[in-house]
Formats: sequence, structure tokens, C-alpha cells
Amino acid sequence: MGQQRSTPRPAEGLDPMLVTPEVTRIAEKMKKDAEWKLEIKQGYTTYAPLSYIKKGKTDYCIRVKVDDDQLIDVCGQYLYTGSVMRVKAKHVTHYDDQIFF
Repeated sequence: MGQQRSTPRPAEGLDPMLVTPEVTRIAEKMKKDAEWKLEIKQGYTTYAPLSYIKKGKTDYCIRVKVDDDQLIDVCGQYLYTGSVMRVKAKHVTHYDDQIFF
């Protein structure tokens, strides 16, 4: 018999939504890949997910506030096995739309 999920999946939508605890966990799983892709020091002092968009069951783009009030968007696939794939990251501003890239 299959395992039942104890937490609901985050809502889908292309308008930025406030993060849930589940989205915060996903953002943390994407953190190391984002640091590597942006060629920045590992271990941000601040790594606070602010909003997310989601399409389908696995594709997320999460806007994250990092050190010195910088913003980055981190996109990737989150598999419910707990792994992340195809992580991309880029620096953004408050004025940039949150989109998949």
C-alpha cells in the first residue's frame, strides 16, 4: 500500500504566491545548486524564500532574498522523492517579473 502525504502539495499558478513550509523546504534543496550556478560563496547568511510560482506538479520558480537584500530566482523540478533537477538561478530586482527561465 502506498504512503500517504501528510502535507498538501503547494498550489499551482503563475502569479506569485506566498511560500508555504513545503516551498521553503524545496528552496533549501535548491540552494547549493543556485550558489554554484551563480558562482557565489556557499552558505548565505540570509536565504529567505519570499514567493513562488508553480506549473504542473513539479516545476517551481522561487524568489529568494539573500545577503545584502539581493534577490535571486531559483527554478527547477522538485520530485517528491526529495530530489531536485534542472536547477537554474539568476539575479533579479524587485521590478522583474517572476517567470520561468
